[in-house]
Amino acid sequence: MTQLGFQNDMIDTEKGVISREIFASEKIYQEELEKVFTRAWLFVGHESQIPKPGDFFTSKMGAESVIMCRDFEQKIHVFLNTCSHRGMKVCLYDEGNTQTFTCPFHAWSYSPDGKLVGVPHEKELYSHVLDKSKWSLIEVAKMEIYKGSIWATWDKDAPDFYDYLGDAKAHLDLVLDGLDGSDGGTEVFGGVHKWVSPCNWKIPAENFCGDSYHNPSHISVDMIGIGPSAAKGEKGRRDNELADAQHLWISFPGGHGPHCAFCRHDLPKHLVSWPPTSGALCVASERRRIL
Repeated sequence: MTQLGFQNDMIDTEKGVISREIFASEKIYQEELEKVFTRAWLFVGHESQIPKPGDFFTSKMGAESVIMCRDFEQKIHVFLNTCSHRGMKVCLYDEGNTQTFTCPFHAWSYSPDGKLVGVPHEKELYSHVLDKSKWSLIEVAKMEIYKGSIWATWDKDAPDFYDYLGDAKAHLDLVLDGLDGSDGGTEVFGGVHKWVSPCNWKIPAENFCGDSYHNPSHISVDMIGIGPSAAKGEKGRRDNELADAQHLWISFPGGHGPHCAFCRHDLPKHLVSWPPTSGALCVASERRRIL
């Protein structure tokens, strides 16, 4: 038995085959939540989602709900979405703006900087002995804002964020930087989309990040006018939009695995000649979709 409960026969590196049990085992999933998601640096959101004081956006770190918010001093925080009193979620909304987060159970309320600011009948029930400064929302151990993207970890002993990224940083820059090479400038827009799927995290990760072989959509997308083709007044499918692209999948020892697609028509004229020989560029259409 190896780490995370993987049996030796679950992974065949010679043939490039892995067991389906890795995607379905509840035991492995629970170990991943404990040993991976509580220790790794996780993407939480983007600062453009909370531009004003009091703005918040609820996200996930593993299976835990978290609140990403901007306080009235313009500082960004990431808190566990749970009341310090009885553990109820203090925020039941996807996004918005608020003066306080108020628990729907006993109405304890917290300011956007996480401090406990309101306890109903405090004097009568706690006889002036409740030290509210000790009952703030639980904040992540470490947080890093990189070119607008917000990352956090529960592990106070986690490695430095940039050490954790390693060589994958160059590929993250492809997403966050402008096509002209300028730093940052990425903006998130569009609201919240949710899917409920009876599987653990590896199924969507595999299909959305590392399995671009499955590009076909459904004709109904164009028929009702919500697909990218309809937005441009085009008819028909666009499954071949990356037909002339060169694809590059890269795996790093730390577990990062970016995918880049290089298209001649998406590259600014001042960049390298075609075809590209390294993962230094990313197709613009792929970059716009990632957030």
